[in-house]
Amino acid sequence: KGLITLIGEEVDESFLFHVLEMSINREAVGQVADTLKIVYTPFHGTGAQLVPEALRRLGLKHILCEPEQMRPDGGFSTVKSPNPENKESFKLAIELAKRENAELIIGTDPDADRVGIVVLKSGGEYVPLTGNQVGVLLLDYIINARKSAGTLSENPAAIKTIVTTEMARAAAEANGVRMFDTFTGFKFMAEKIK
Repeated sequence: KGLITLIGEEVDESFLFHVLEMSINREAVGQVADTLKIVYTPFHGTGAQLVPEALRRLGLKHILCEPEQMRPDGGFSTVKSPNPENKESFKLAIELAKRENAELIIGTDPDADRVGIVVLKSGGEYVPLTGNQVGVLLLDYIINARKSAGTLSENPAAIKTIVTTEMARAAAEANGVRMFDTFTGFKFMAEKIK
């Protein structure tokens, strides 16, 4: 009846452009692009459409997608829970990573707004990182990459929720960045940013 309009490729291209525009240090990606193997799983969700493409456009060359979980499936038939915070959800991705000697596994929840990371430790064990670990690593990377690029603001600040590890504060303050706390929820963060 003409009541549904499909979003065109131009929206995907605009989204990818803006995602890649946020890249801080493409040289760092280039240093590992030839050797780093990444397994990606969307847990049957929307990330299948654009996450692998964004990684490729960033310059990464070895992105292996877990094939069973790339198919849309609202019943999430290959996992007990499509939660990227649960290591059990990564079972198929870990099996693929072991077969292909991948060092990093990335999983996004079905609507692709949460991410889980599993890394290969020396000795061959795949270990999930907690949200706090990922957050601190990203914060430290962003601060130092911006310092190196000369794009860190004159009065840098970061925001964390009251339930986020205090290690984030330590990482920020060690780099001359002030840290502010908020309650959990984007509305509180947006108020603090404002």
